[in-house]
Amino acid sequence: MARFKILPRLPGIEPQAIAIPQGKAKYSDGLVVQFFPKTRSSWTANFTPGLLVGRPDVAFECHDGKSVLVISGGDAWLIDPENPHTAAQIDNWTTEVIDVPEHKMFILGTPVSFAGLGATGVLWKSQRISWDGFRKLAVEGAFLTGESYTPMDHDKPWVRFRLDITNGQHEGGAYDKHTPRMRF
Repeated sequence: MARFKILPRLPGIEPQAIAIPQGKAKYSDGLVVQFFPKTRSSWTANFTPGLLVGRPDVAFECHDGKSVLVISGGDAWLIDPENPHTAAQIDNWTTEVIDVPEHKMFILGTPVSFAGLGATGVLWKSQRISWDGFRKLAVEGAFLTGESYTPMDHDKPWVRFRLDITNGQHEGGAYDKHTPRMRF
């Protein structure tokens, strides 16, 4: 049985949904998630959207079998369904999530970099790879490959990169240590 379900709106019944983060709007719909813990009755959380409203609004069962990854408007949260007070924000600019089950991890992407999320939490954060955006992303063994955007070359604005998903180190891309950078 799934340990959570995304709801279309706040339930109109008691008990009231828990606002995450605390102190934010209690009565405005964010990403509403109902949790089904093993040791207590179900409960509902209302995740206030981050600055990237609607991009993405998703939830995933983590590979540790314990936590749930919730992303609401770019704000990424880890939470244990057994305890609503465990919500911990791990990012505020997530634009995509790549599940890599063979490595028991998720890769969280922003417009400029990536982070690896494993059973113990955030495993690594990459250096900046792109000026603003990625495309053609694929996981090939222990590497994330794709193209990153750069405005430095109008004829070739997309630059190939390769990121080692075991440690977050990359080569290529718009911000490779071997690529000349613009000086201001």
